[in-house]
Amino acid sequence: MTTTAPTRSSRIARWRTVRAQRAEHLRRMGRLTTRTRAALMSLGTAMVAAGGWAVFKTKVEAGPTALITIGALLVVLGAMGRQIASMNLKDGSMTMQDVKDEVNQADSPEQVVDAIVNAPGPVQSQLQRDEDITMMSEAAYEKSVAGVLAEYFGDAVQRDVPIGSTRADIVVTLDGKRAVVETRLGNPSKAMPPEVLRRLVRPDYLNDDDVHAIVIVSASEPGLYFLGEARERAVQAGKNFTFASWAGSVHNRSLKQAIEDQLRG
Repeated sequence: MTTTAPTRSSRIARWRTVRAQRAEHLRRMGRLTTRTRAALMSLGTAMVAAGGWAVFKTKVEAGPTALITIGALLVVLGAMGRQIASMNLKDGSMTMQDVKDEVNQADSPEQVVDAIVNAPGPVQSQLQRDEDITMMSEAAYEKSVAGVLAEYFGDAVQRDVPIGSTRADIVVTLDGKRAVVETRLGNPSKAMPPEVLRRLVRPDYLNDDDVHAIVIVSASEPGLYFLGEARERAVQAGKNFTFASWAGSVHNRSLKQAIEDQLRG
């Protein structure tokens, strides 16, 4: 008995089915598609700009104010990526339980990260106090970053690599040079605490002759002073150092470039 490879039409049919299932999943979770979010943010920005210009050109206040208000709402809606079923001036329509449900029903690590990153700031702060959600989101973040790097660098990417007395989240090796990649999703609505950044630039990495560069990847950016402090520690140990912001596929190319700059620059 012989088998034949799937035809092109059958592959297209499967792709369409998967896409439809993903769209339905987004709809059930109240999420907006990437294209819709981009359109809302573009329209909202244009309305805010038009309203701001009209404030200085007309004597009528109601029209420009309405433009600015509606435009700002569209920008917020696009940034959140969720449909608004109701408005609550106290804490918004999304609750911690909404996000927890979305995380628990996610089909991939990327969806877990997306749910956390797009949650309102107050909800993100609550999530940080939930140990189970924190562990799940950090593991999903590390796996997502590793997946992105593997798409670009293939077998040069390794996870959970022992270095000294610790284990690096990810190691990328190019042309005989090794970059240690430490990931930390953290709280995307707040700056990375300085003690976390100091802890990620581990002495084991600084003292290992085989480590050429240290790359910190997070959706929570550290302050410039503490970033400079971390870079100085690395430079004194003869290592390259950089911070790369990653909060989804929009940052994939810059993440790849950050690794290449440290190992091929």
